[in-house]
Formats: sequence, structure tokens, C-alpha cells
Amino acid sequence: IQKMPVRVNFCGSPSDAAPYCLEHGGTMFDGTLLLKGDYPIVITVRKLEKPVIVFGSEDLGDEVEFTDIHDIQMCYNTDDTFALHKAVLIAMGLIPEKDDSQSIEQICQKLGGGLYLSTAVDVPKGSGLGTSSIIAVGCIKAVDSILGIEPEEEAVFAQVFAAEQLMSTGGGWQDQVGGYDYGLKYFTANPGTYQKIKVERPDISQETFDELNDRFCLIFSGQRRLAKNVLRQEMNQTISNDEAVLDSLDEIQKLCALMKFYLEKGDVTSFAKCITKQFDIIKTIDKGSSNTCIEYIFDVCSDLIDGKAICGAGGGGFLQVVLKKGVTKEQLAKRIESEFADCGVQVWDCCLI
Repeated sequence: IQKMPVRVNFCGSPSDAAPYCLEHGGTMFDGTLLLKGDYPIVITVRKLEKPVIVFGSEDLGDEVEFTDIHDIQMCYNTDDTFALHKAVLIAMGLIPEKDDSQSIEQICQKLGGGLYLSTAVDVPKGSGLGTSSIIAVGCIKAVDSILGIEPEEEAVFAQVFAAEQLMSTGGGWQDQVGGYDYGLKYFTANPGTYQKIKVERPDISQETFDELNDRFCLIFSGQRRLAKNVLRQEMNQTISNDEAVLDSLDEIQKLCALMKFYLEKGDVTSFAKCITKQFDIIKTIDKGSSNTCIEYIFDVCSDLIDGKAICGAGGGGFLQVVLKKGVTKEQLAKRIESEFADCGVQVWDCCLI
């Protein structure tokens, strides 16, 4: 069993997504979160005596046994419950992407038995918290463990990146890096086809971390969005070399460095204001990253917060806010509840780890 947190992207997206990152490099500032006091992603892997591959989804109550390799190689339909499970095994090299000369039975013989891979996710779909890529990280770690392989961090990052491309979701590398293990992280990659990612842990005092934890909140917007569609819109502009967009992404990367500087100084308020600045920049790149409902949620609590942004690619899912010093999470929850009762908009229990 492998338990995983989710990640919150304070700043940097979408500089991690291809093709922009391949040509210009990327910079991110992320943190890891528990939801409702627990790890929201749980991966279960075990060997089977029968030479088959079984995928399960506990939260969806679904389980399928595969005996035909072609059925696993078909991993590019994002509506397929097990597209991610399939893409992970292909990206790990356990299932060939196209070659059908081996049967699942032959592959299982090499693995020393059949394979059971199941996921349980207590996060709304389209959350913006990097869930799919972090599930992939958990799957890779768990499968490697049961096969007696010690996973290398860099290899896992590359395999998740490959799995996202196989599924045609076009994701970047920040989710798997941000959620790989606990903590706040500042990470960069230089231009190049192979994205070698450098991860730094900011030198932040416990007092500053605790203050950020006390002031950081997640608000679920009650809306769902598919990151694939948002990223395509944003990356299309970089493909066409839109000068304004390229300048904006460069500015976002610089903000990541500034946010690291502020936290290391213990200035949570200035850090929070940088979150808002990057959100304002994102809205100039992609008008669909926010909407009237999301802006209204922020307006309702504007007097309580110093920083605001949408988690993930935008368009829905979770919103992140940093409260003003002295404002409590209970005050925010009460304000949101009074305005959005029975609308699906609510403050979620979360904790940075």
C-alpha cells in the first residue's frame, strides 16, 4: 500500500508543460497537502497467482481483469476509468506500447505472477491538485516496491511525464515533482527535450511554515474542469510564439523565485500577494482560467484574504487563498457557508505537510 498527498501549485504553471518547458525551461513553487487530516490517495498493489492483470478503482467501485494486451495498450481515452493504470504500466516498460508479440500471460511469467493495481482517491474529479499525476507516482512506487526495485526519483518523474503524454492529457512535470514527497519545493528545469528537474527545499523557519499553514485555505468551487483542455489553450499560444504570452510565462517564473525569497525571510503576506499576481497574469494568458462564479467567490471573502488563485490549470476545481493575519479558517468557512449554502462551494479541511 502506498499513500500519497496532493500538491498545491503556489506559482509557476504552466511553465512546466510541453512544448514551452522544452524550449524555455520551467520554474515552480509547490507544497504538499493532506485533506481531511489524511492522505487522500491510496494505491494498493499485490501479486496474483493467476497470470492476469487486474485494475481496480475503490472510489468508483469498479474492477476489471485483463487478459488481452491490446486492451491495456489502448490508454489514450480519458473517459476510460483505467487509462492512467494502463499508461503507467506502459511508461514503466512493463507493457509494450505497440508490440503485441508478447501475451499478458508471458509478461506475468516474467513478473513472477499476475498483477493487481487498485487506486482509492478521496478528491473531487478535476480538483486542480495534481491528482492524476500523483496517482501515477504512487502506482510506480508501489509496483516498483512489489517487484523489488528501488525507484529513482528522476526516473519516476520521467515515467509520469511519459504516462501523461500517452493518455493525451498533455500534463507537465510539476504535479509528480510537487507530490512525490512532503514539503514546500522550489524546482526548475532548463530547456531541453529531456527535462532534468532540480528540486530545492526553501530554508524556511518552523514559525514561518506554521504561519503559512494557519493562513492557507482551500475552497472548492463546486465546478469541474479537464486540465487537458485548459493546457491546450495555453500551450497553443506558446507554439505560435505569442510574444505577450512568452513574456508572461517568464514573469511567472521570476515570481516563483521571489516567493521563495519572501518565505525564507518569513514574510508570508508578501508571499501571498505574489500568488495573486501570478493569478492575474494567468488570466491574461487564458480568459477561461477563471469565470464569473470563481471571481464572485473571491469577492465574497476579499476582506479576509491577502492572496488568491485557482489550483491547477484553472477553470474550476479548488481555489487557494491565504488569509490576512489574524483571520481564522473558521471565519472564512462561516462566510462561505452563509453565501453559498447548498451550492457545493465550501472550505475544505487541509494541512500543508
